[in-house]
Amino acid sequence: MRGCQIGIPLLLALTASATPEVAEDIMQQLKFSEPHVLRTSFARSNLCYVVRNTEDKHEHLLRILNNVPGTGIVYVRTREKTETIAGFLNENGITA
Repeated sequence: MRGCQIGIPLLLALTASATPEVAEDIMQQLKFSEPHVLRTSFARSNLCYVVRNTEDKHEHLLRILNNVPGTGIVYVRTREKTETIAGFLNENGITA
């Protein structure tokens, strides 16, 4: 595994809105061996963004994740919503 010593997992923390103080706290709480912050625009040629209006967001999300190959990122506004969506996905056989 490139960039990783045998037996030591890689760790990545993502946030869309962390202040410098919050980013520092995240790195301390996760015990980063080396502090590193990468800030960049979300406008990237290798990413595809889709926004849809739907009655049943959970069902629509499952349909997308079960039919589109690859990895995805689901953005929500709060930690509570993140935990809810992750739990829903895990219950439906999708690692989150």
